This record gives sequence, C-alpha cells and structure tokens, in this order.
Amino acid sequence: LALSNNLKIEFDPGVIIKFDGGGFKIGDSKINTFICKGTENEPIIFTSAKLNPERGDWSGIYFGNKSTYDCILDHCHVLYAGDNGGNFPAGIRIKGHITVKNCTIAHSLHWGISYSEFYGPMFENNVFFDNLDGDIFGYK
Repeated sequence: LALSNNLKIEFDPGVIIKFDGGGFKIGDSKINTFICKGTENEPIIFTSAKLNPERGDWSGIYFGNKSTYDCILDHCHVLYAGDNGGNFPAGIRIKGHITVKNCTIAHSLHWGISYSEFYGPMFENNVFFDNLDGDIFGYK
C-alpha cells in the first residue's frame, strides 16, 4: 500500500477503533488532517483491543507540528492509551494544531493530554478520569 502525502482521515459517529499497540501519528508523516466528529449518542471510541484492557495498552493519538487547523476530536473517547514514550507521554499528545471538545480521556498510563503551549490547542467541555500522571499537562 503506497500512501501519498497530506492525507486526511475522517471517522463517522459510532466508529470504534481498537489498538493492539501502536496508535495514530498526525502531522508527522503522511497524515496531516484528522477529523473525528462523533455525537453525544454515538461517540467515536479509540481503545485497547485487549479483553481486559489496562493503562498504556496502545500509544495514543499524536498531533505533530504539521497537523492542520482542521484537526478535531469531538465527542470521542480515548481510553487505555498513553504508552507513547518521548517527552510528556499521554493518551493525546499535541505538538500541533487540534481542537478537542466534548471528549472523554481516561485510563491513560501517563497524562490524559500533554500539549505544547506554542501551538495553543483548543480544549472545551472534556471529561478526564483515572489518568495516572494527571489530566492535562502544558509545556513550553
């Protein structure tokens, strides 16, 4: 499978994506736009593929510095992630542009969200719980 540059990935409401390790890297290679718009009744779920999930079962979602301003997570659940190494590991790790709203981020091995203050991601109306290091960590 050959992928071109500047790809956009979009998920419909109600989709469940299960990971056995790995995760998504946005704005760091081929994929620059990531649009996930669930609904209150049909959230998009990113979680572990394991029958008995644990914190850090998968790396999480990473937004690099080439992610576009169109990137959004709306009405999504990010669960059992956070094993992505590097500085400030989290279920959602942000070094680019993204809006995260109406989401649940839970059971992370480290932070729920870690982000670079340089990019100024937008956060609105999110729920956090059971993230080992804490909910949100901003760094310069």
